[in-house]
Amino acid sequence: MLQALDEDPTVSQRALARDLGVAVGVVNSCMRALVRKGIVKVRGENNRTITYHLTHEGVVRKAALAVQWTANTLEFYRSARRQVADRIAELVEAGHRAAILYGANELAEIAVLVASATELRVVSVVAGADRPVADSILGVAVVSASEATSVDVRADVVILTEVASPERVGALVEAFPDATMCSLLGQLLTEEAL
Repeated sequence: MLQALDEDPTVSQRALARDLGVAVGVVNSCMRALVRKGIVKVRGENNRTITYHLTHEGVVRKAALAVQWTANTLEFYRSARRQVADRIAELVEAGHRAAILYGANELAEIAVLVASATELRVVSVVAGADRPVADSILGVAVVSASEATSVDVRADVVILTEVASPERVGALVEAFPDATMCSLLGQLLTEEAL
């Protein structure tokens, strides 16, 4: 909310509510608390002329929140990378050398990065949606689900980096019958789980 107010002091509470995905009453309650705490100052006579401005305290708080968000994001990334590295090490230890990732997302990006330093080669990334959002992730081709099942790609493990519908998992099992199916951060998927 502080970012939005800093970018556009003329923004209405209704527009803020829409952008934040909350009720107008929630924005109004938060705004009152921000004013009471001296973080935001309201100027104007009526609803059409009201503007919201960050006070010095508001600018300081916004900066502190940005620093905290960055620290949390970096810690999340480090934790995810450690977990992915452990999982990929298990797969390499089990003898897997060629992988397909299902899900073109941030977790897939971390997996491609981590795998590049191991004996596991990521041969393709399958977009969870029918149309890939990017052509590649760190140099690894991203293909649609329909392309993945029609292309002759050799992999001994298919790694899910996002939740897949039972139909998608079934199609992957059919397309790669000799490949082990696993979730990146979970256990190997057994036939009972499929």
